Amino acid sequence: MLRTSAPKYRQIVYRHYAMIAAIGLALLIPQTAGLAQVTSDASLIRVDQLSQTFRGVAKRLKPSVVTVKSLVSNRMRVSSRDSLRQFFSDDVLEELLGRDLDRGANEEKVQAGLGSGVIVSSDGYILTNNHVVSQADELQIELSDGRNFTAEIIGTDKKSDVAVLKINANNLVPAELGDSSRMQVGDWVIAIGSPFGLQQTVTAGIISATHRQADILSDGYEDFIQTDAAINPGNSGGPLVNMRGQVIGVNTAINSRTGTNAGIGFAIPSNMAGPIVQDLRTSGRVVRGYIGASLADITPENASEYGLPSTVTRGSVIRQVQEGQAAQKALLRVGDVVTKVGQTAIRSTANLRNKIASSRPGTKLALEVYRRGRPIQIDVTLGELSEEILQEMEYGPFVEEFAIRVKPVPQLQQRRLGIDGGAFITSINRDGKGFSTGLRLEDVIVEYGGQEIQNAADLKSAIDSKGLGAKMLILRGNQLWQISESRDR
Repeated sequence: MLRTSAPKYRQIVYRHYAMIAAIGLALLIPQTAGLAQVTSDASLIRVDQLSQTFRGVAKRLKPSVVTVKSLVSNRMRVSSRDSLRQFFSDDVLEELLGRDLDRGANEEKVQAGLGSGVIVSSDGYILTNNHVVSQADELQIELSDGRNFTAEIIGTDKKSDVAVLKINANNLVPAELGDSSRMQVGDWVIAIGSPFGLQQTVTAGIISATHRQADILSDGYEDFIQTDAAINPGNSGGPLVNMRGQVIGVNTAINSRTGTNAGIGFAIPSNMAGPIVQDLRTSGRVVRGYIGASLADITPENASEYGLPSTVTRGSVIRQVQEGQAAQKALLRVGDVVTKVGQTAIRSTANLRNKIASSRPGTKLALEVYRRGRPIQIDVTLGELSEEILQEMEYGPFVEEFAIRVKPVPQLQQRRLGIDGGAFITSINRDGKGFSTGLRLEDVIVEYGGQEIQNAADLKSAIDSKGLGAKMLILRGNQLWQISESRDR
């Protein structure tokens, strides 16, 4: 261990701190000011003006920010009664447990979660996060003046984590949605909400980054604003506000190993949330554009595989084109690399998905595409991301003959189960032929009529060739079963 004499060490330390102090004073006061001017009126005025700005924004937003309490039914007593019904009749249960047990259990609510929200219209519409309200049986809204109201869910969008609520109340003060595209890294912002139930908590910071993809929303749309303003559990759904008092984001998530603020928070930009709010208010669902193609990232590591020039190292490559959808109609091909939409550079697949999804069906997008290393322009007229397409994306294609939806079994799960392929049942209609035949949710169809099954297309082909009465080999849990329609005859 190296050592130095104490007097010399002190001199070095004193000179170090003196240098830091000098730099700080140079930044805070005019160059012509002397040491005696550190507490000058001009310096104090500037500091006070900044404080007044923060105070003004907090005061302006206070009546617009609400606390969202998520209540769920306490079903424990109902569950107990249901479990006893296999042994006793309802008459006996009423004598043992009381006639009003079911009614009391249904009415009893317990608080299961807490978040924030912001009023966006004078007639009671509230913007918050989907994850704040998704598990609730009832939602209670507490205003800054102490009034409480039961909220109705107007619409939710899992893909963006946005939800719109409605309360019937008078004298509401809506916040103004600002233009999030004007915000830049380094701009001051304020977060307001109810972290840990501490209502109307105001924290401040700066914008640390924009257009962040944080892999928080599974198969969702992410274009987050990153901030170091303190965001904690309970802040979700509350506003991120610029220094003009405009909402430019909806606080949504944090990156933290402890579950509390670590200086990395994420907010949905207002330019994404605003149109979603309008769609949910109008129709209860979000209308999005759809291109009908599977996409993957182009990175500096794989760019050369697609014959791209050395100056092109980012983009999104088309891996599959869906029949009858916009990409096929525009003559896009597998292997085409999209690098621009209009004048906007595409840096990743997430960028392209966001651009497509934020455009309305029928919109014509001008794509800059590299095909076999050469740039071309292709105009694509977007289709609509319909409910059927959403269902297929989440649960897989629909096999009408059995009224089921299936997805291929992921490679990792195949290895764990000791199988090669298979079609995993993600959804089943209890009134359909599949259920009556003996298929159940989460079964894996391995064979049909002796034909190996890898996906929905294989299953449909096997049904066409073998008919509906063929034997199936399925994996349920860790056991293989053989079933057929004849088992119910």
